[in-house]
Amino acid sequence: MRSLYVKLSLWSLATLIFCVAVFIITATSLNRNLTSRGGPMEKTFDQQAALAHEAYERGGKEELRVLLEQLKRFFPEAHWMEDREGRDLITGEKHPEVFGKFRLMRESRDGKYQYVTELDPPINTQTSLPYFAAVLVAIAVLSYALFRYLVRPLHELAEAVERFGQGDLSARVAVKRSDEFGEVAQQFNSMAEQIESLLEDVSHELQSPLARMQFALEIPNREMATAKVRKEIERLSTLVSHLLEVTRAQSREKTKVDLSRLASEVVADCRIEAQAKECQLEWETVGTVEVMGDAELLRRCVENVLRNAIRYAPSGTSVRASLQEGMGKAVLIVRDQGPGVPEDMLERIFQPFVRVDSSRTTATGGVGLGLAIVKRAVGLHRGEVRAENAAPGLRVRVELPLD
Repeated sequence: MRSLYVKLSLWSLATLIFCVAVFIITATSLNRNLTSRGGPMEKTFDQQAALAHEAYERGGKEELRVLLEQLKRFFPEAHWMEDREGRDLITGEKHPEVFGKFRLMRESRDGKYQYVTELDPPINTQTSLPYFAAVLVAIAVLSYALFRYLVRPLHELAEAVERFGQGDLSARVAVKRSDEFGEVAQQFNSMAEQIESLLEDVSHELQSPLARMQFALEIPNREMATAKVRKEIERLSTLVSHLLEVTRAQSREKTKVDLSRLASEVVADCRIEAQAKECQLEWETVGTVEVMGDAELLRRCVENVLRNAIRYAPSGTSVRASLQEGMGKAVLIVRDQGPGVPEDMLERIFQPFVRVDSSRTTATGGVGLGLAIVKRAVGLHRGEVRAENAAPGLRVRVELPLD
């Protein structure tokens, strides 16, 4: 983390130095333009030089002294006349050059002497440097406070990630902010909670069949024991397969998919399961409905919604499925006539391993991952899925954007 502090500090310092350099270059250029030939001070200085030349030629040193004193009242700068060797025509002394001062000179017509004005530059970079020093100190203090404010949550997040990676599943980020850092911290905490909950659920799901397998091995009847072990192995295989499906449900390159045709194929495949439960599967579509997405993920999504409805549909009832198009979305609606779910479970049923009735799910062969796969697939396609009680039954609505 110290390296980030150093980088930010050096960047701020470099920015300030650049600004100071630009100011000095600009000020020097402006000073030259203001005091050069053709600049705004030229006419005033030329008038002063002409008056000084006339006064010296007309009345010598005394008249020149009077004129310079008069000029001093209105122009506080230093004024004098000097000969070719640089000696003051009045005092006979040379005027030493003062660092940081500007000198303007105008020679007489015969070139024997010249009028000189020494003044401060219009934009004094030297007097400005202390202000820049104060700004530098202020920037350093504020930058440290800002950098600490920015880097501290990253440091806390890194510590939490490291602890989580080392096996501490309870690691969380205690950052309560409403900016982007707060969002990242909340997303990490949410992810950590989901992973912790998922691992606990997986552990629980694996313990049950393993315990039953261990119990089956103690059954004296070899054929019965083998059948029970085989059944539990199949259940474990299904569980692992569904877990991998949830984990690997990633959106690959999207293509245009005929969702109506894809859903019709899935409905045809599911009719066998519906017939086995003595249920009628009704299907309605409005023609061609195309979406951009992954065909395999969409197939699994439609299939899991239909099979979930068939699984809980009572014998002799019907499962209705329809595909519609409107408001820029493809809408798949699947409704069964089963018992529905409690209102407080309507959102939770899309989470892994969440079951309304675990014993009923076990009896029907489910592992509590079908609707979780649906939600993940729909999310990867920027869509929405929700469930509602239809009295009787459960209605699942999947919405997918058409583009």
